[in-house]
Amino acid sequence: DCEPTSLPALVERAARAASQDLVGLPDHALFAHGGRIVDELTSARHGKKIPTTYTLHPPEIVLNEDMRIGSCWLVPQTHAQIAVVIPRFLYPTNITIDHVSRAISLDPGQAPRHMRLWGLLEDPRNRESYRSIVDTPSRTAAPVEIPTAPPISRGHEYALLAEFEYDIYAPTPIQTFQTDPRILSSPIYFGLIVLEIIDNWGGDAICLYRLRIHG
Repeated sequence: DCEPTSLPALVERAARAASQDLVGLPDHALFAHGGRIVDELTSARHGKKIPTTYTLHPPEIVLNEDMRIGSCWLVPQTHAQIAVVIPRFLYPTNITIDHVSRAISLDPGQAPRHMRLWGLLEDPRNRESYRSIVDTPSRTAAPVEIPTAPPISRGHEYALLAEFEYDIYAPTPIQTFQTDPRILSSPIYFGLIVLEIIDNWGGDAICLYRLRIHG
């Protein structure tokens, strides 16, 4: 027989389970750990007015742990980018995109869909290493045109770290993606990361809740 459990104990257990971080990886982009937005490489904070019941937040909101409905960076277009400088140089292994569940979202179509992750190539040795990677032809895949920089690049050189799709129909709204294995096996490190959002799930704006960088 199971011993009876008090209601407060059940509530505490449920709250503890709900707050558990299932990703299990340090977030180097977290604002509390020193992550900061780079304005000159981020889509404009202010643009056309968006008809919304949300409070409009600055892009820094994506570096926080606040996942209340509407606590997102709302961008008035369907293609945008956001740049984050991290407090120390990093070999990025994964990126996590957090969103609220489709079942409770006010507009699931505003969730980001196809995305690219870029790393700024600051050191000449890193640029040389990256060029040797992308200049090596693949033996298994047909040649494809590879983008070389995010839309707002300011003349810098970048490495394409990952291309992925966030799925609003997946079992969990918190989804983690791996960076390019060729980058992982290289000595290239990064201090500035750019997330390019190519499109969304059909809404008239993009709502990005949280961006995590792991490595």
